[in-house]
Amino acid sequence: MSSYRDVTTITTVFSGLFYLIVIFLDNLEVINISNIYVIVIMYLLLSVAQLFNQLSTSNARKETLKLSEKYSGKIK
Repeated sequence: MSSYRDVTTITTVFSGLFYLIVIFLDNLEVINISNIYVIVIMYLLLSVAQLFNQLSTSNARKETLKLSEKYSGKIK
């Protein structure tokens, strides 16, 4: 089951790319990073990415517990 790895990788990559794009645009002086709208949008998007990571970690833990209970009797 690779759902845990896929979701966390995708959200980490996209949130990192979004952050790097904002920093790049700030260095080019296209946007001002201290603008309240930029701060709020970055906060919201990075918070959503963190929530996806937490949810996928929680689901992966549940799946791992189910699999370990399923195969624990067969190992003996």
